[in-house]
Amino acid sequence: MTNTLSGRPARGITNRFIDFCEAQGSPLPPPYPIAYDVAKQLMSIATKQNNYDFSAFWAGEGASLIREMPAAQLVSKLLEELDASYS
Repeated sequence: MTNTLSGRPARGITNRFIDFCEAQGSPLPPPYPIAYDVAKQLMSIATKQNNYDFSAFWAGEGASLIREMPAAQLVSKLLEELDASYS
């Protein structure tokens, strides 16, 4: 949970921007919508330079369940789990 990206608590995958803004001694973000507007502008500038360290990678509460594997293996695994849930 971070309020760095928008000025309101939200779930986001940690990146360089969040790490920097949450480091000890960093100032608190301004309230919404100021923080959100500034973050969007920063993201836009960085993205034009192919830099995604400042992007908002929103994540739901299931983000901790992510499994790292090739896409084909993931789809196969999800289909197996779906079949098992109907058994």
